[in-house]
Amino acid sequence: MFLKNESVEEGRKAFDEMGGGGGGGCLGNMEIINGMPFPENANAWQTLLAASRAHHNLELGKLAADKLISVLPQNPASYVLLSNKYASVRNWQERAKPDTSYVLQNVDEEHKEAILAQHNERLAIAFGLIGTPPGTPLQIVKNLRICEDCYTVIKLLYVLEGRDFIVRDLNRFHHFKGGLCSCGDYW
Repeated sequence: MFLKNESVEEGRKAFDEMGGGGGGGCLGNMEIINGMPFPENANAWQTLLAASRAHHNLELGKLAADKLISVLPQNPASYVLLSNKYASVRNWQERAKPDTSYVLQNVDEEHKEAILAQHNERLAIAFGLIGTPPGTPLQIVKNLRICEDCYTVIKLLYVLEGRDFIVRDLNRFHHFKGGLCSCGDYW
């Protein structure tokens, strides 16, 4: 014999509102996030982002990704989820869009993207990826501080390639493993 548990019933109701029971969908998810008795957090936004993909709701996915990136800007999973969201709706331009806010030169947007693509650590990693067997850790040494965009790209490359990257910049060693950096994103 089972006793009814109020929290189980509340959970079932919430599940039905989120679309798990056939109704509600993403709109229900957003209403739940807005009505939570505690501040929204990365887990809530990750869940909403995943749900938006399942329900093919690009606008809600973009909102969730933006909120997630604002909460955890150094987490590569946030960018991968957003990239996958754009790919799922065949929006290849947005999927491949680099963050050019780190280019501090007065040039047009296209030139900023080219500048980022030519950073020496990216070129060294590209050469290492094509010139070494899969799974081989790559070690990069540079005489300047790594820019934040390159730092994020290297974290994403770990996710894509499954390789460790060790980058020695002006300040410290960065050991990228598991999509995280040994500096704890304090660089």
